[in-house]
Amino acid sequence: MKRMVAWFCLALLCLCLSVPVSAQPLEVERECSLTLHYAKEGVGFAGVEISLYRVAEANPDGTYVLVAPFADYAVSIHDVTDPKGWSDLATTLSGYAVADSLPATRLAHSDQQGQVTVSGLPTGLYLVDGVTVEQESGTYTFDPFMVYLPTQNEGEYQYEVVAKPKADRFTPAPPRTEYRVIKLWEDVEHTQRRPASITAQIYKNGILWNTVTLSQDNNWTYTWTDPDQSEWSVVERNVPEDYTVYVDQKATTFVVTNQWNPDTPTEPPADPPETGDTAPVWLYVLVLCLSGSGCVIVGLALMRGKRYEKRQ
Repeated sequence: MKRMVAWFCLALLCLCLSVPVSAQPLEVERECSLTLHYAKEGVGFAGVEISLYRVAEANPDGTYVLVAPFADYAVSIHDVTDPKGWSDLATTLSGYAVADSLPATRLAHSDQQGQVTVSGLPTGLYLVDGVTVEQESGTYTFDPFMVYLPTQNEGEYQYEVVAKPKADRFTPAPPRTEYRVIKLWEDVEHTQRRPASITAQIYKNGILWNTVTLSQDNNWTYTWTDPDQSEWSVVERNVPEDYTVYVDQKATTFVVTNQWNPDTPTEPPADPPETGDTAPVWLYVLVLCLSGSGCVIVGLALMRGKRYEKRQ
């Protein structure tokens, strides 16, 4: 009998040791803090907006109960036993938050090192919503995840929690085409007439996309990138006086040239000089006719005179 009691006590002791027991109760009224670090390969992502949602409240015995509005969804936080289950729960709750435009419990932004600390958080189970970070090389995606505040570490509650979200996916950036506009001048003997700057308008798919100023400060050049294979065109506004403009596109370069071409209209002088006889043609004809008639009359008179002399 004594041996059976001894075995029972030993079994009970082993059972008690197998259950983690916190050395201190959960202080439900105590405020918590959460520090997150968003980075990849040691490079922090600045300006990342983080949304925190309090999904459940904590009880002194270490259990948690869903709170509104998440209590209205058909989800369970008690049957989760592995990392995949927690990941699926975070994805599910994030979907509801987006679909129903739920207001975040707290919003915060990461600093230049990609770190953010949110203080004054009540105890509970939180959803840290997923974020995307766009870089020149591509887009990093951090999936949503769940975190307890406080968390337990070797039976002790930690009210200042630090987490380093993992970039779950990376999407390379599509190839980008570089475009540029260059300003040239064709006015070798009139460079002093050039303006200090000119204005060029850049159109993307027929819609004004940007207005830029070209000058000596930027070497009369402007460069931009096209991420989506758009149609581009360039026009110059307010062309300088005494210049004309033409635009030549060579592949992805627009060459805007101003050519010296002063407007010099030629008007006839007020009193043009006389360069020849301006008498009308009919007057020449009349003179010729009269001259001919006179010759005929003179000839007839001479013939009559000769006839008269013969008769005598």
